[in-house]
Amino acid sequence: SEHMNGSRHLEIIKETKKCPFCDKVIFSEFLDEHEEEFHDGAMFRCAFGEDCRERFLTIEQVENHIKSKHTDPVDTESSLFIILPEAKFMCKFQCNMCTFSHCASYTDMKQH
Repeated sequence: SEHMNGSRHLEIIKETKKCPFCDKVIFSEFLDEHEEEFHDGAMFRCAFGEDCRERFLTIEQVENHIKSKHTDPVDTESSLFIILPEAKFMCKFQCNMCTFSHCASYTDMKQH
């Protein structure tokens, strides 16, 4: 339709993202605020230092963050500095179709 191909509609698509937790469409500049306000307990968090408040969708993302941003000392076990999501948001997932096995948020399981 004309609306779907209109320039303003295409601009809005570029300026928005779908929330991975509730599927609402949010303007990109407000997505962090939305996740913090409504889904903070569902995210993995960095606990390396008091000044780091980074939040992540997956445990791999927070591990990569710790390894790349907090390299003091280098051989520190990154899992010691990860705050897990609240238990009600976590699930253990084993796919019956492939070898995928993961402990993550329900959202990750749905995406697989």
